[in-house]
Amino acid sequence: KYSYEFLAQIGQAIKNDKLSSLDILNVLLDFIALDKLGQFEPGSPSILEIIQSSKTSLNANFWSLTGSFIGNVHYQLKQSEQQDLIESFTRDLIAPALAKLKLAPDTKESPNLTSARFEVLSLAVMAKDPAVCKHLTDLYYKNKDDLSLIPPELRILSLYAVAKLGLKKDYKNILEIYKSSHEDVSLREDLMYCLTSFESEEFALENIELLQDGDLARQQD
Repeated sequence: KYSYEFLAQIGQAIKNDKLSSLDILNVLLDFIALDKLGQFEPGSPSILEIIQSSKTSLNANFWSLTGSFIGNVHYQLKQSEQQDLIESFTRDLIAPALAKLKLAPDTKESPNLTSARFEVLSLAVMAKDPAVCKHLTDLYYKNKDDLSLIPPELRILSLYAVAKLGLKKDYKNILEIYKSSHEDVSLREDLMYCLTSFESEEFALENIELLQDGDLARQQD
């Protein structure tokens, strides 16, 4: 539980590349745990400053932890006056990593880079990055009759991007695919995630009805 002054020194050390990836992860884990307990006195903006100091990182664990924290901030600020601010912050945050990772994987890249791309693209969709969302929704529209043609590591992101658009025709189409996807467990899970990512009250009510149908929404799911 560091002082505000020491937090500033940590941020400067990260900017000057004086801390290892593991050190940064440990610092973030401590800060986020304290914040969840209401013990982080300077407040979460300082956590965002620490995160922003590391935005050139391509460490998958860093982006997974960052994505979890920022996702929670997005959730808390949804439909508030500050939603646009956190989305703008997130787009700026991911820009350096996104430029290095590109939208599609390299055939010879490491598992770390593949995982990092997934986390960064997830944040991009959450923050409504125009280029990323267009790329991912185009993937869906091009392959909506056979979603197996979408690269496995991009399918759930493609569906998530479509859900963020919030179009009724897309919800209905994805629901029909879900109803007929009895055997493919992985696809079924992606479709469930997508259906529950549509944000309007209309879709929420349809999902509640879906949950009450034991044939469509099995209890174990």
